[in-house]
Parts: sequence; C-alpha cells; structure tokens
Amino acid sequence: MTSRCSCSEFPPRSRAVPPSTRRPRGKSLSSAEHPAVAPPLARRVTADPPAVVGELRREVVTYARSAGASDDTCDAVALAVSEAVTNVVRHAYLGEQPGLVTVEARRDDDTHLLVSISDDGRGLVPRPDSPGLGLGIGLMAQMADEFSITNRHDARGTIVSLRFSLQASDRADQEGAELQ
Repeated sequence: MTSRCSCSEFPPRSRAVPPSTRRPRGKSLSSAEHPAVAPPLARRVTADPPAVVGELRREVVTYARSAGASDDTCDAVALAVSEAVTNVVRHAYLGEQPGLVTVEARRDDDTHLLVSISDDGRGLVPRPDSPGLGLGIGLMAQMADEFSITNRHDARGTIVSLRFSLQASDRADQEGAELQ
C-alpha cells in the first residue's frame, strides 16, 4: 500500500531554533558554500528507549543543515522524522521486544533531501487501542513535499519515505500552487 497524503487540515508549523544556530530566515547554503556535502546518513538502532526519537531527529536535522537545507526545511524535517520514529517506537514492535529502526538521509539532487525511516516490525496493521491521536501521518504528509508509506516487500516492516525541498522558497512556492 502506497499513500500520497495532502492533509490541508495540518498547516505547517514553525519550531523555534536557538538564534545561535540559525541562518538568516529563508536562506540556505548553496552547493558552492558546501564544497563537500556529507556522505549519506545511515543509522540503524534499537527502537527503545523512546530517547532514540530525539537522537535520530537531531542527526537528520544536522545532516539536512550540512546539505544546505533552510531553517524552515530543517523545522519540517525535525517534525516529520520525530513523527515517523515515534510511530516505530509505539507501534512497530507491539507485544515484542523492541526491534530496529533504520534512518537514512541523502541529497537526491541539488535541491532535494530524501529521508527514509524503516523498521522490521508488524507493518501497516490497524490498531484500535492506539495510544496516540492519529495525527502523525497527516503531519508527516504536510511537512514533506512528497510522502509515502509502504509495507516492506523484502521482509516484515514499514518504510516511510519523505522528500523535502532544501530551499524554503521552493516549499512556499509548492504550497501556494497546491492551494490554487
């Protein structure tokens, strides 16, 4: 099952970032300012304890920043990655020992960042006793320029794929076009 969500009921939110770590609003670093973009990020860790959510979020945001992402894009990446990893922690290994979560990030061209979060858990299975509000998938879809969630075909588990424009203006242009 592949989903492409466009959930207008979840408007983009801005998250505060300490001024010492911010660039001027809407400015991202060009490829020329990043002569050596970091190699792709790949982390595979146990989905327990829940502190892994913050750890992986920080690593992906640091990678996004090194890839030239604007502050607005870093904010969107932080929220979407938090939601995806939280879903793994809460749902993927229900009734089992905590398993692994894999987070990968890379630039797919000069203007986009790809992030993938996968697990070896139950897959997309309805859960009527869910402890959450059920807003995570909608939030991920709203934060990313492109979003998909699929059951793995090679093994048990789920893959969340997120694609983000590195430039804040690209995100704003796309959001404006979707409203028309």
